[in-house]
Amino acid sequence: MAALQAADLAILWLTWTNYFGASCVILFL
Repeated sequence: MAALQAADLAILWLTWTNYFGASCVILFL
């Protein structure tokens, strides 16, 4: 159960960092 939760957290973190990165790129363009 803990491993599943860790995987969920990793996916969520990646999604947020990708979203934030894309937002920064759009702002800088």
